[in-house]
Amino acid sequence: MSNENLSKEFKEILESNEYKEISSYYSNKVKSYTNKLDTLTDKYLKKLDLNLNILKKRHKISDFTITSEKKSIKSRLKHIHKLYKILENKQYNIAFIGKVGVGKTSAIAHSLDLTYKKMKKNRHGKLVEDKKLREILPVNTGNTTACEVRLKFIKNNSSIEIIPYSKDEFTLEVIETINQIKDKKIDTSIEVSRAIKNMVNYSNWSKEEKDKFQGLSQKDAEKIFFDKLNLDERTTTKIVYTSDIEEKAWLEEEIRKINYGENENCPLPKSITLSINLKLITKNINEDYMIIDTKGFNNENVVGRTDILSYMREENTICILCSSYNDAPEHKTMEILELAKKNQTKNKFTLSKMGLLIIDRNNSQNAKDNKGMDIDDRDAILNIKEEHIQSSFQSKNLHNANIPIEFYDINEDDNTVFLEFLDKTIENYNNKILNLIEKNILNLWEYCYHLPFEIEKRRENREKIKEIFIEELENVKKNFLPQERANLKYQNPLNQYYDELFSIHHMKIMALNRRRGYYDGFNNHQSIDYYLKEFILQELSEIKKIFWASFTKKIANSIKDKELDKVLQTLEYRFDENLETAIEKVYESIIFDYLTNDFYREVQNFWGAGEGYLKKVRKSYQKQFNEIFQNLLTHIRNESDMVFSLLNYER
Repeated sequence: MSNENLSKEFKEILESNEYKEISSYYSNKVKSYTNKLDTLTDKYLKKLDLNLNILKKRHKISDFTITSEKKSIKSRLKHIHKLYKILENKQYNIAFIGKVGVGKTSAIAHSLDLTYKKMKKNRHGKLVEDKKLREILPVNTGNTTACEVRLKFIKNNSSIEIIPYSKDEFTLEVIETINQIKDKKIDTSIEVSRAIKNMVNYSNWSKEEKDKFQGLSQKDAEKIFFDKLNLDERTTTKIVYTSDIEEKAWLEEEIRKINYGENENCPLPKSITLSINLKLITKNINEDYMIIDTKGFNNENVVGRTDILSYMREENTICILCSSYNDAPEHKTMEILELAKKNQTKNKFTLSKMGLLIIDRNNSQNAKDNKGMDIDDRDAILNIKEEHIQSSFQSKNLHNANIPIEFYDINEDDNTVFLEFLDKTIENYNNKILNLIEKNILNLWEYCYHLPFEIEKRRENREKIKEIFIEELENVKKNFLPQERANLKYQNPLNQYYDELFSIHHMKIMALNRRRGYYDGFNNHQSIDYYLKEFILQELSEIKKIFWASFTKKIANSIKDKELDKVLQTLEYRFDENLETAIEKVYESIIFDYLTNDFYREVQNFWGAGEGYLKKVRKSYQKQFNEIFQNLLTHIRNESDMVFSLLNYER
């Protein structure tokens, strides 16, 4: 079979109606397209077998080359299928993320009609509607959300479902509440502490009972609390609306009692799921959406918030970052976006799942023109604000992410603005996936179309490329993390976490120690993992940078081939995959314990023990972080053979 006839075999597929139908991917019938892609793949691979076998016999192409090409094509097809699978799932979680008091809960409540006006008696004893608009979603003192709240939408009566604290978690919260009462220390959140005190009816204790409690030992104080908590009776975790009172009023009252620890049958909620009757909502909201109202953050380290990190990684979770109008885009929002950008190495769509909602509930929208005069046109004011936000994005190289931005005035805007923004953000995410599917399909078929013509040429160049590859990899290996670089160049990446940790109040650090590294948004172990993995990523990426520059230069000087760029592109793709594997394997191979129970006990013993105890605490942490980093450098050096075997050309 001549090259010309061979090309016709592939051209038939490339120009077939089935292929064109897949290429025109703008359709909601994703599943049917996936099935057609499967059928076309089978048809194509059979022709590929035939043509490659002809080449094998005629030009003595090795079985390894045939197997390698098939494996590469199937890997690309598998990736395309994976992208289709993401689009098949229409059940999206939409997580609202932002700092305390930014207005997330109010924006959700007002946009979804989760508000009502309570009936009250006037001075004449007549029932009238209160002028104040009440929100049914749970908030506590200072209008802050006490725990994560998930909203589902159903066609039946509304219900409230509680996920309680585990026994160990709840015991710690009780101990911290007792410490707060006895020592006036606030080591637990105000909301949780108040709920636990309500559960034991602390406000109604007599003065004599409170004075006596102050003198009790820790063990006796805990016994009194747990006796009064009646945990055996607090087993109800789901309540369904069956009341005669108005459904929204019932929801608000029951949520309030659960959140404040005033429902004697319910445990303390770690998170709450509200199943909302669709009849309560006047606007059309997609029943497949689940709205997540996250607990707001203050100044804690974002990396320590395991819930936010999980939202970023979940393929079916859209992240709506919320900022107040005056602060937008505030510091923590930018920090989350930068974290999402870093995460793009593992998930190309992390930034594509982000939307920025600017919430205004205080009529803050204002701007001045060049002459210092107030601008009255709201659209002009918002354009100026958006330019400011885009400028902030540009300064952090985020401007190419095309993050959807929406301004939502709770008091003025129709709630369709809010719902349309959710749909727009999801559509933006879907389009990014669809664009990549189209690009991957076109690249795959172009690759397949040229394969028969190039396979013989690549066979001749393979040995030369392999020889240069191995030679350059050996050169890089010799300079991989030598002692002088380890001592002189590198700064401990944990220094950044150390600074963040000791920027918080020392009482919180005490609570963090008492809880073995987990408290109020901080997670010592997860944060250390994050910074160490980032260091490994940077170090191994440096290997690629040094290696690839030298390797490609030598290849360009040694091999003259107009298709060389495509060969190198494929090789770089495989190299990057191997690099990711190496990063994970290096970290898996590092066996050392850090911040053990002994360490926390030692630090706890310093607390309050004479003058300068805080300096001793800091010194202990600094010493431990230095030891962790030195261990990391040693282990990376020891694992260099494994790293470079994973990056090997044949892999």
